[in-house]
Formats: sequence, C-alpha cells, structure tokens
Amino acid sequence: MDGRSPSSVLPHADAADRRLLAYALATGAAAVPAADGAIVYTAVNQTVSWSATGNSAEFDVDRAGLNDLRVGWSGDGTTIYARGLDTLSIANVGGDWMNPSSSFYEASNFAAGSPISFGTPTAGAKDMRLASYSSATPFGWSSGTWSSGGTGYLGFQFTPASSGGMASMGWIHVTVPTAAGPGAAFTVHGYAYETVGQQTINAGAVPAPGALLTLALGAVGIRGRRARAA
Repeated sequence: MDGRSPSSVLPHADAADRRLLAYALATGAAAVPAADGAIVYTAVNQTVSWSATGNSAEFDVDRAGLNDLRVGWSGDGTTIYARGLDTLSIANVGGDWMNPSSSFYEASNFAAGSPISFGTPTAGAKDMRLASYSSATPFGWSSGTWSSGGTGYLGFQFTPASSGGMASMGWIHVTVPTAAGPGAAFTVHGYAYETVGQQTINAGAVPAPGALLTLALGAVGIRGRRARAA
C-alpha cells in the first residue's frame, strides 16, 4: 500500500468504488518486479485439473476476440504443455521461438525478473512441455523444466491486433503440482505483454502502480457519470 486509503483518495466514493481503489493501491505496492514500458496485465487464476484423457484451457491474451494460447494436460494425461495459437510463440530452453505443432519441446522456465527478449520464430515449431512423467515413474514428474513442480514463467511473443504488425514480448505465470494423477492440477495465475514492439519484458513485470490507480480512478469516474445520468 502506498500510504493512502481509498477514503482519503475519494472521500465520497461508494463501497464498490472504494474496493476498486483499494485493489489498485494494494496492487501497486505488490508490483514486483518493477514495470517496464507500457505493459498490459491480465489476472487469470484459472486451475486446470488433471484428466487421463486430456484437459485444457484457452486464453485471449490481447482481448481481441481470438484465442492466442492453450495450456493443458496431454491426451494421455502424462504431460502439462503450452501451445501458441495464431501468432503466439513460446520460448524453449534452447532459446528458439516455437510456433504450434504436434511434438513436444521443452518450455523455458524463467525466474521472476529474468529478461524475455525478441527472437525470430523457428518454422515448424512445437508444443512446449512443462513437465511429463513416464510409465516407469507413474504420477511423478520425470522430465521437463517444471519437473520438480513449483512456480515459474513462460516467455512468449505474439503480434497483438493493435500492434501494427510488431511482435510484443510477454510472460505467463504458472504453478505446476509436484505430481500428476487424480486430484492434481496446475494453475495459470496471469499473463502480461509489452505493447512496445520487440521490447524486452522482465518475467513478472506488471503495469506501473500509477497506471493501475489511474485506471481505477477512471472506472470510478465512469460509474459516477452513469449514476448521475440515471
């Protein structure tokens, strides 16, 4: 928190507005690592449960009406993977940028604050594996960059609808369980991308605290005008 309370910022705001302001102020204090450039962040907090026959979720990263990302369990329930859709590519451990295909490559696991930089996507690219288990070690991870479970960041680049054809860099925050099997699930916490074309983004970087507060104040103003119009 930056020391201000919602009531001190807008003393006459209603309860819903104060909750919105409280979120903006609190999120600003928790914005670590620091933001770079003009970043668009989306909180997801979606859990994808294990299935022996596969289970997945898709996301519209730039909110343009077309899904850009799929994450899920493979059709035999042995692997957690991420796949870029449309123009989205995911960084692998070799530093290449991979587009959609059917074979698994290893997704790079970025630590918070690590730079994610532009690169030229490789033709004929692959699904990206986070973790897998084999029949020799059922339900325990045997390979992949998240093979011990835990949290980390996928790196991606894509061409948002509003970018004018320039690639934007981004991250996806994921937590993987320590084992697969019944009752297991992984979580996509959120993702963000840099709106400045080909500009490096640090894993975990979010919009500057002032930007979040401005968005909250703008939302409060819109609510107030609508209420007066009614």
